[in-house]
Amino acid sequence: MWSEKIKANCRKIHTGLKGTKMLSIIQSVEGQLSDGMWENSFAMRGYWLFECCDLEGDDVVIYISKAWGDVDFNRPRCNKFCNMDEQQIKEWFANKVKQIIKQEIKDDYTEGLEWSRKCKVESAYMHDGITAQDAYKAYDCLKDRGNILWYGIK
Repeated sequence: MWSEKIKANCRKIHTGLKGTKMLSIIQSVEGQLSDGMWENSFAMRGYWLFECCDLEGDDVVIYISKAWGDVDFNRPRCNKFCNMDEQQIKEWFANKVKQIIKQEIKDDYTEGLEWSRKCKVESAYMHDGITAQDAYKAYDCLKDRGNILWYGIK
């Protein structure tokens, strides 16, 4: 978690996501970027070193550093979010949510898991009992698909 002083020097991205479950999905992306699927990827350092997420009331907010770059392990690291607008950042996170679930399916790690709005199987690659359905709901929201019918799914 970043301090309020650091957050003051960030762009604040309102994701449209609400609650601790949706926050857990974004935190799961952060975890996979730094310690999971992309753990030793220097390319992904240009993302996760320059962002953090938190709840503001019930709203999930992503903070993006305004810094152009930094030095990490004596190597210059560029902030890859710098030239992205708010929607591009949200879509980047949405694509990572989908990629994590798809990789778990490809790895055949969790029986019955599928990328579906109706799949209530919990993902082992995400925290706190997140289901494929939860991940898909976050994906749709981040992609700004307000017109998607969730057929009574909450």
